[in-house]
Amino acid sequence: MKKQKYMKKSLVGVVIFIMGCVVGFCVRDVSHKDTATFISEWVAHPTEVGALTPCSEYVVEEIVRPIVESKLDQLAVLEVGSGPGVVTEKIVAALSGKQYHLDLVEINDTFVGMLQKKYQNNPSVTINHADITQWKPTREYDIIISTLPFNIFEKATIAQILASYESWVKEGGAITFIELAGLGDIGEVLMVGDAKEEHAKKRALVAEFRQKYLQNKVTVFKNIPPIHVYHLKINHE
Repeated sequence: MKKQKYMKKSLVGVVIFIMGCVVGFCVRDVSHKDTATFISEWVAHPTEVGALTPCSEYVVEEIVRPIVESKLDQLAVLEVGSGPGVVTEKIVAALSGKQYHLDLVEINDTFVGMLQKKYQNNPSVTINHADITQWKPTREYDIIISTLPFNIFEKATIAQILASYESWVKEGGAITFIELAGLGDIGEVLMVGDAKEEHAKKRALVAEFRQKYLQNKVTVFKNIPPIHVYHLKINHE
């Protein structure tokens, strides 16, 4: 038992050291003007926000790649977990010159207010103040972009969200979502009993879904913490 406790403490120490290095080398590259608001909302509503900091510009550039590379002149796009609009800004910029409709779904009151202030005069953007598990779309989408941290949800909720994404996207459409790099494995090592088993089941559920449709995986290290970006192409056949 003492040896296991020592190993866990050592592992935590290594994680803290690595994260310190990442912060030290990358903080100027990954900071955003809304970072302070994002952190304060995470402290106040951790189950709504789910992440300590917004995605860095490097992660965002990778997330919006399906839009940038799309050959379609008309696009219907859904962004789930828009937050203060860090990714949304790049989505709207990437859609410039196209005919489009962009649905934003965000549960946090403060972030919804920020989004409304930014996009209230854009008729192509609809802001939906809603829980994604209860929200119903009125269209199908060419591209779905999700920055929800699946690890904060129960397994049944994850399954519901993934099934919804699958049914909402058009044939041949794209789903892009993110996952914290490495932290899932570390978290599982530190867990015990039922919590560890449940965590493993949730990760397996997400892994099964992405492997079914995976087109490309990119790991972005210039983020706190590093992030995997998964690009899926949906084939319903």
